[in-house]
Amino acid sequence: MEQSPSWHKTTGGTIFLSVIGGALIILFAFLLLVSVYAWQLRYGNADNLLSQFSTQFTTSNDLASRIRSAPPVDNVGDIIRQHNPTFGKTDAPITITAFIDFECPFCARSYPVFKEVMDTYGPAIQIVFKHLPLQSIHPRAYPAAIASTCAQEQDAFWPFYDKTFSTLQFDDDAFLRYARELNLNTTQFLSCIDAERYVKNIEQDIVDAVAVGAQGTPTYFLNNTKIEGVLTKALWDELILRQLQDL
Repeated sequence: MEQSPSWHKTTGGTIFLSVIGGALIILFAFLLLVSVYAWQLRYGNADNLLSQFSTQFTTSNDLASRIRSAPPVDNVGDIIRQHNPTFGKTDAPITITAFIDFECPFCARSYPVFKEVMDTYGPAIQIVFKHLPLQSIHPRAYPAAIASTCAQEQDAFWPFYDKTFSTLQFDDDAFLRYARELNLNTTQFLSCIDAERYVKNIEQDIVDAVAVGAQGTPTYFLNNTKIEGVLTKALWDELILRQLQDL
């Protein structure tokens, strides 16, 4: 049998290695890009991130300018608004302010642990909920935020919050189903959603997120101490008990 010239073998091997090497470089670059982007979402600079996506948070034309002009806030208590849903006593020694995106996978992972914290510490804590929907990344986060404000209009924010995070379904039919299961006035609920009646409240929460340096979701403030990401119950216990001891 005739043997292939050795240079054919060498050239073929070189081409093969070049193709494999190029594919690996492209794959590595892609994974690096995804990793950097994911890191930015959780830990990136809030001012840059929110400015980048500000035009896609809502249909409001002035939100971007409001974000850019928001002064920094040292005392998180200054951004607790009358419209923010709260859980617990207003005179509780500890206030946990939570910036949440309903469609955020890290918020979903944090939900059962945080709910256990709410149940465990009852009278000792007040929870303040603030919206931070990154709509350009989580397209159903903003509709979920709107729907939750319409449930809040009928004093059902926290039950709606529980149903949303328990099922992780964000389509319009799911929102209507939650409303029916909670015995809400569905005509009023749908009218509220269509009108986006409380969009300004959501926008204010976004502006407040920039003001306190929230850098992703979930972000919590234990009084004025920033806590980011998904924590274990044991770590929550440690942080809360330390705060109580320092009072």
